[in-house]
Order: sequence, then structure tokens, then C-alpha cells
Amino acid sequence: MTRLLAWLGFRPSIPGIEPLPRDLRMVARQLLNGEPPSGWHALSSSAQARVARGHWRGEDVVLKVFLPRDPLELLKSLFRGSRGVRAVRRGHELEADGFHAPVVLAHGWDGTREILLMRAVAGDSLSRLISSRLGPPLLPVTDRQAVQREFAAEVARLHHLRWLHGDLRLGNVLLSPPRPGGNFVFLDNESSRKVDNDARLRKNLVQLNMMRPRFLSRSSRLRFLLKYAQTSEMSRSEVSELAKYLMQATEVRRAERNQRGGPKARFTAGAS
Repeated sequence: MTRLLAWLGFRPSIPGIEPLPRDLRMVARQLLNGEPPSGWHALSSSAQARVARGHWRGEDVVLKVFLPRDPLELLKSLFRGSRGVRAVRRGHELEADGFHAPVVLAHGWDGTREILLMRAVAGDSLSRLISSRLGPPLLPVTDRQAVQREFAAEVARLHHLRWLHGDLRLGNVLLSPPRPGGNFVFLDNESSRKVDNDARLRKNLVQLNMMRPRFLSRSSRLRFLLKYAQTSEMSRSEVSELAKYLMQATEVRRAERNQRGGPKARFTAGAS
């Protein structure tokens, strides 16, 4: 199967990415069985992946196993590239534009399961740092406010260069080091791409706005919006129109999510 996938093109043709060693395939198999080996611990993730953090060759690393989302995924990958390969390529393209993405050390397949090994980021997610979704925010108030403004400017810069992130939410952005002035590192880049339509870029702002006010205050959202608008050199009328759009689009998206039964399924590490 591995040779067949390689023949079909399921390997990144990118210099510097090592073929996945056998020992990491074994780590992936144990992770999928719910028993990661000693020195590795599972992390929460989407339902379509399993992720673990550990040590490999003296480095702190993260292993990600992509689970097929539907029976046609491998066929679709023939035309647009597999999720892992797209993540590698988009990460390199983001880096070329001055943004930050995880450094990929190795890539390969174990049967139909694709695996990435990435250097761990020395930081924490914005969900933990500036929101209360996973417990009390880790940063003090003044630092949270500074990071919110810095992140708004970074998203404005992302959009200025026509980048649409595939799933821009606070859990998919790390801050390294985890304090004001740190670097924002974008995760899950396989669906990120450049677009020509300004209206499509607004999707990212709606994604960020989906977090409930009880986890991220309205004043925090306003602070983000004003800094985003300032960095984007928007007029007062454009800011007002954008605020109205975000309010309406967020409500529509929440209604659609409730209609389909709630948020997308996730894998929670440690859940029984």
C-alpha cells in the first residue's frame, strides 16, 4: 500500500522533509489504539485526526495522524494533494510571506493513514491565553489586551496578502513565546489558500467570532475589530458595515450549526 501511494504521488516533493521512519509508524499505531507509548501523550484534536506530543531524536515534537474523512478522500487527493502534503506546502507558502507555521520534520503513510511529524512550538494556544474556554485565561488582563490587538493586526496582514485560513479559530493559533510580542503560529493549514474576493476573507472573522461571549467578552471582540480595521485602513462607514455583517453572519452560522446538531465532533484527550 505504501509503495502504491508513493507511486500515485502521496509524498511531498519538498526538500528537507524526511520519509517517516518505522518507529514513528509504531507510535501512530499505538496512538490510534488509545495507548501512546511512554514519553508520548495524546492531545485533543478534531475527530478526523489524532495528535500526540513527545520526544524524538532529542527534539520536542508533535505527531499528527490524519484519519480518512470519507471513502473518496484518497481519490480526491489525486487531484488536489493529500491533507498532509497540502499542510506542508501551505506552511512553506505562509512562511515565504512572512507568517509562521509548524516546521515539518517527517511525512509518510501507514496504510491509508497519513502522518506528519512536526517540531513542537514553544508556546500556547490563544484559546488558553486570552479566552476562558479552557479555564481561566493564562495571561493577565493587560497582556491579553495587547495580544488581542497584535493578533488583529496579524490577521489584517494575512488578509492583505490574500490569505484565507481554512479554520481560523483561537485554538488553531499558537503564540510563541506566550506573551505580547511573540510570534503567531498558524496550525491546520491544509485548507488555507489565497483568494481574490474580499468577501471570502470575511469568513475568517466569522470563524473567530463564533466563540461564545461567556468565553471571550464583547469588549475583546470590539478591540480586535477596531485594530483589524485600523491596520486594514478601513473608513468609519466600512467598519460599521463590517460590524453589522459579522453580527448577522455569526447568527446565521450558529443557527446552521444548531440545525445540524451542534459543533463538529472532536476527539478529547483523556475522555473515557
